[in-house]
Amino acid sequence: MAMQGREPFIGATPPALLAQIIGLVDLDTWKSAWIAGSSIFTIERALTKRCPALALHGNDVSIASAAIAALARDETLDFTFTGKLAKWEQLLAGRPFLDRVAALMLCKMLAAQFPGESLHSLKHWAHYERDFDASIERPRERAAALVAELRLASYTGGDFRDHLARCAEAGGGFIIASPPTRSQHDGDNKFIAANVSWNQPKFEGWSPAGLPALLDQLDTLGLPFIALADAPIDDRNVASLYRKGLDPARYVLTSERTARTSLIDQPPVTDAKPFKFVPVDIDRISKRTQVRLYPCSAGSADYVKALFLQENIVFVRGMVNVLIYLDDMLAGVLTYNRMNRALGGFKQHDAIYLLSDVSTSRFGRISKLLPMLATCRHMVDYAGRRLTHRPVLQVLTTVRTNNPASMKYRGVFNMVARKEAAEGESSGSRYIINYGSAPREQTPQQIFREWLRLYFKDDRDRRVTNSHAARADAD
Repeated sequence: MAMQGREPFIGATPPALLAQIIGLVDLDTWKSAWIAGSSIFTIERALTKRCPALALHGNDVSIASAAIAALARDETLDFTFTGKLAKWEQLLAGRPFLDRVAALMLCKMLAAQFPGESLHSLKHWAHYERDFDASIERPRERAAALVAELRLASYTGGDFRDHLARCAEAGGGFIIASPPTRSQHDGDNKFIAANVSWNQPKFEGWSPAGLPALLDQLDTLGLPFIALADAPIDDRNVASLYRKGLDPARYVLTSERTARTSLIDQPPVTDAKPFKFVPVDIDRISKRTQVRLYPCSAGSADYVKALFLQENIVFVRGMVNVLIYLDDMLAGVLTYNRMNRALGGFKQHDAIYLLSDVSTSRFGRISKLLPMLATCRHMVDYAGRRLTHRPVLQVLTTVRTNNPASMKYRGVFNMVARKEAAEGESSGSRYIINYGSAPREQTPQQIFREWLRLYFKDDRDRRVTNSHAARADAD
C-alpha cells in the first residue's frame, strides 16, 4: 500500500509565496544565491527554472535535506537505520542510494502520521514494513521528481551562519527562508535521532528575534538579501505580505526597494453559501417542539457562523457539519473535526473534536442546548463514522474566555484542562480551557426535554451586541 500524497518534510514554502519572492527581486543581478533553511529545496527548485544560470547553494541541518542534496549532486550520504528500524538495513541491502532516500522519506511520514506505541500505530508500521517494496514506491517517485527539478552548485549541512560566511566570501546574495529554531530542530527529528545514525552537523540555537541584527550584518557585508519574516521590521523594505487562513502572516523583506509590491491575504473561509432560514424564536419553543438534525455542506455551516459568531472569533472550515432545527426554526449549527493529538487523557483516535456549536439566538440559553445535542449518541456516531471509523469515547472542545470556567459548558461538559492564554492571544481571552463529554445515551428529543426543564429561560432583557446578527437587532 503506497503512502498518501503529501510533502515529505515540513517547512515547504507555499507556491503563491514563492511566486512573490522570485517575482519581486531582480535576481539576474546576483552572482550566486545562498539559501538558509532549504528544507525540501522549494526555493532552489523554483530558481532552477527562473534563473538557470544562477549558482544555487543550499543549506539545512536535517538528514532529510542532506540526503536529497546528495542525491541531486549524484553523491551519497552515509546513514544507518538503527533501533526500531534496524530491520530496514536488511531490506535495503544492495539497493541504490535512491531507495535509501525513499526509505528515509517513508520513515518521516510514518513517524508523523503514526507516532507513539499505540496498537493503532504499531499495526500501521508493521503493514508498511511487510510490503516494503510497495511502501517506498511513492517516496521513491517523489524523491526522483524532486531532484529532477533541483540544480545545486553546493550544499552546506550545518549552521546557516557558516553558510553566510561562505556567501560573503563569494559575494553572493543571501535568502533567509526558514532556519530552524532549536526546539523545531529537536522536535522534528526526535524519532530520526533515536533510530537513524549519521554524522549530524552542529547547530547553534537560533531565534527569529535575531533577524534584525542578522539583516544589519548583511548590510555591513554589502550583500543583497531576501528574508522571510513573521512581522515587519522598522526601516526595512516589505516587498510582500502572504497570509492564508489562520496561518501566521509571512513578510518578504528585501535589501533593495522594489518598484512593485505584492499582497496575498486569503481569509480562512472563502465560499460560504447563503440559504434562507428562520432563526429560532424563543416565544415559539414549547414541550411540543420537535428537534430535527440535517447534515449540511461546510459552505452552509460557514454562512451561519459568519452571521452569529462573535466578531473576535476567526473560524475555520470543518469536516462534518449539521444544522439543528427546532420545528421550522434554525437553532444553530454543529461542526466536528478529527483530533490532531491526544487530549484530556484520550487518544487521538478515541475522540472527536467539536470545532464549533453556533446558535442563532443569544437568548433562551439556546447556546447550552447545542453542546448537549453535540454529544448525543446519534450525533456522535454519525460524526464518528466520517472522522474516525471507530467507536467514539469522548467529544472534546476548546473554549477561550476571560473567566476561569465557561457557563455555556458548565454542567454539560467536564473541564479536562485549563491554562492561561499567552500574551497577545488573538481572541483577547485570559484562559484557554478544554472541555470533554462522553456521548449521551439519549435521543435528541430526550436531550431537548432535559434542556427545557433545566436551562431554558426567557432572558431577552439582556443587551448583547457581540455578533453581526445581534448588532443588527440592536440597531
